[in-house]
This record gives sequence, C-alpha cells and structure tokens, in this order.
Amino acid sequence: MSYYIDLKSISLEDLENILFSADLIKSRMILKGNIHDNFQKLITLGIRDTEDLFNILKNKTKLLKLSGESGISVEYLTILIRELKGSRQPPNKIRDFPGLQENLCNALEKQGIKNTQQLYDKVLSPSARSELAELTSLDETTILYLTRLSDLSRIRWVNHTFAYMLLEAGYESAREVAEADIVVMHEKVNRINKEKGFYRGQIGLHDMKLTVDASQFFEQDIVY
Repeated sequence: MSYYIDLKSISLEDLENILFSADLIKSRMILKGNIHDNFQKLITLGIRDTEDLFNILKNKTKLLKLSGESGISVEYLTILIRELKGSRQPPNKIRDFPGLQENLCNALEKQGIKNTQQLYDKVLSPSARSELAELTSLDETTILYLTRLSDLSRIRWVNHTFAYMLLEAGYESAREVAEADIVVMHEKVNRINKEKGFYRGQIGLHDMKLTVDASQFFEQDIVY
C-alpha cells in the first residue's frame, strides 16, 4: 500500500504506451521521439519495470552510465526522470484545505499529521479511522471527509483547493476520478468554482482530461 502510484506494477512496455499517448508539455515532447527504440534498449539491458528505471535515473552517476550503455542521450534520460518524478504529487498540507477549523488541524498535528501523505497511512480502513477519531477527539465523519481529500490529493496537479472542489463536485476518491466522464466533471467542477470563487474564469476541459489521465494507475488501498 502506498500514497504514490506503484511504479513496480508498471512495465516498461506500459510506460512506453503511457508516454506515447500522454498529453505532454512542450519541454517533454522529446520523450516521444524514437520512443520505441529507446525503450527496447532499456528492456534489453534488463530493466524490468518503471520502479527499476526510476531508481537508476534518480542517481546522476547511474543515469550517465545507463546513457553510455544504451546509447540514449543524457538529455532524454534526464527529461524522463523529471516526468517520472512529476507523477509523484507532493502531499497537500492539511491546514491549506478550505474551511477547516484551527482546532481540527491542531488535533491532527498533535498526532504528527500535517499533510495528506501522513494522514493517508492512518486512514486506510474503518477501524483505523475510528482509532484516529478517538485519538484526536474528532468525529468519524470528519475523519472520513479528510480521508477522501487525502485520496484525491494523490493525483498529479491536484492541490488543496482542487481536491476540495473535486470532493464538493461528488468525486470521492482517485478511483472515481479515473472513471469520470471528462465533460461531466468539467461542468460540475466549474459549477463549484462559480459558487465558491476559487479561480478566475473557467477551468478548462483540457485540465479535466489531464486530471483523469493522471489518476488511472492508483491502487484503491482505502477501504470505504
């Protein structure tokens, strides 16, 4: 069980397909160039899955060695590790979520819980949430609400405000976002934004697509 996507479960063939079909930003479009040849070289060198690749590329010395062995440019591999690191959304601070009372945040912080990753590990089951409610003197409905915010916060580009908006729009987990109709989500989230006034103007349909795409590979660890 992990707050982040299980990279070991994603083969290099899967990663190649993900990157090939991904809506990459301009500075990372290089990853689509010669993508099949590059990934075949990595597979030939015995790299088994995305976690193996991540562990090699995050070390500069190993990255340079891999470039020499594979013939893949340092630039390509550097951008590849940036893309992989980018899939690991930094946790949101509990205090940053809209509408939370000071005493709630203080109660969680006394238990060493300041962000969504720290919370995630303590709310995976109903019994764990009950235990946390008892420790913090918070009601279980509040703990469940925070659990859903933590789950949504795992998704790339979903900050504290956007996680709140997704939940208000009726999307209660990363899995529900992964299965969402992009057009329907776009309408619901913009309705919430209009009511609450978080962002100027509309949130784009393209942003909804990025959110749904980014949520596809999360395990549903939390038992609701």
